[in-house]
Amino acid sequence: MELYLRIVYMDIRKKIFNFNFIIIIIISLCNYSYSEVVDQALVIVEDDVITDREFALKKQYVVTQYRLSGQEFNETPEFNNQLLSHMIEIKLQENYAKRIGIEVSDEMVNNALLNIASRTNNNLQTFKEKIEKQGVNFNNYRNEIRAGLLTQAVEQNFVRANVKVSDSEINAFVKNNPNFLKKDTEFLLSNILITKKTNRNNEEILKKIKSKFNQGDKFSSLAMSYSESGNALEGGSLGWRKIFDIPDLFKESLQDIQIGGLKVIETEESFHIIYLEDKKSMGGLNLTEFHSRHILIKESAILGPTEAKSKLLDIRNRIINGEDFSTLAQAHSEDKVSAANGGDLGWTMIGALVPAFEKSLLKLEINQISSPFKTEFGWHITQLLGKRDSHNLDKVMKNVARQKIVAEKGKESYNTWLSKLRGSSYIRYVLPEFNDAQKEIDIKENWDPFS
Repeated sequence: MELYLRIVYMDIRKKIFNFNFIIIIIISLCNYSYSEVVDQALVIVEDDVITDREFALKKQYVVTQYRLSGQEFNETPEFNNQLLSHMIEIKLQENYAKRIGIEVSDEMVNNALLNIASRTNNNLQTFKEKIEKQGVNFNNYRNEIRAGLLTQAVEQNFVRANVKVSDSEINAFVKNNPNFLKKDTEFLLSNILITKKTNRNNEEILKKIKSKFNQGDKFSSLAMSYSESGNALEGGSLGWRKIFDIPDLFKESLQDIQIGGLKVIETEESFHIIYLEDKKSMGGLNLTEFHSRHILIKESAILGPTEAKSKLLDIRNRIINGEDFSTLAQAHSEDKVSAANGGDLGWTMIGALVPAFEKSLLKLEINQISSPFKTEFGWHITQLLGKRDSHNLDKVMKNVARQKIVAEKGKESYNTWLSKLRGSSYIRYVLPEFNDAQKEIDIKENWDPFS
């Protein structure tokens, strides 16, 4: 059996191999022998590998999430094969992100962790301690957050470039679904999951949770203490949910809950305690739309973050000194879709752009140009060309319809593309106990009782 090991070098001054893949070996810096293997490759993915240690950490994370959700975990060869298959897809997306210049910075990961911590009314240190108390290695958790942000960015980039929705599709959707946008169209929800177990008094647990909530305990703290759902570490938060994204069982119950109230929903296997933190009435919503344009510069092997930012500063100064934004966008922007239109992004509503971009846009006055800022797609400057408020419900309906159509078409198109990417990539399983199993597996990454 071939062994693909990792080697750590103290100093490398020239290229050693010109293979289709890289074999890495780790050798101890002390007097250890080659037989003392620190890590071993399980599968070669293009010019990268997935190691035994990476697989063990991933499995440990998944098994812990099963435990936190109260579900029984049975390890089988099929599970291991499918988990490794999932890791291959993640690796392919990571490699693709490198090729096109998409990256997730430490700042983005930190902000994501801070957001999760704040939703559970904790600072980051307290949140870290609570995660580790649950048996989850925090560095492993952090890496999972980073991988999730990166694959999300890859998917968003693909959908934005490849999925188009015509006005006729939107009009047909609205016509065929006249009641899809109800008055109370979005709910800010959290939940606590209590599975039915014969060796305890489930009703007593429910009573205790409701009593503590009525006495002033925060729902997020109760979720972290009692919930058996995998989103317990996030305080049970489910975020904002459109009415059509919620199953009928929960949807009907939500109509009876006042903001700030609870509702216990019983199913055959569990109890869900639903907390309604807020809700939006789309009929009376004041919508703000922005008209903007931007120039994108991506980092690369020869263009680091400092150089990319400096290049944008130079372009920004040229615009301020009288050069045309549109002309410079066509010449320099690496967002080829908008560059063809001089960087113009058209009119967009709040929520349509990635958070970092939207945050920068909200700070601008009309015609003002931002300083360079970073998103998962690269470095940007943006100019706010216009801003307007709209009470037009028809526009709201069409905007929501567009988002739903894009989500449906995007997921299908992205899965097809990912399958083709896998089929065209060099993938070689090293150990005979693993084989190429591509069945779907519920690896408990997106913890959501509504999914």
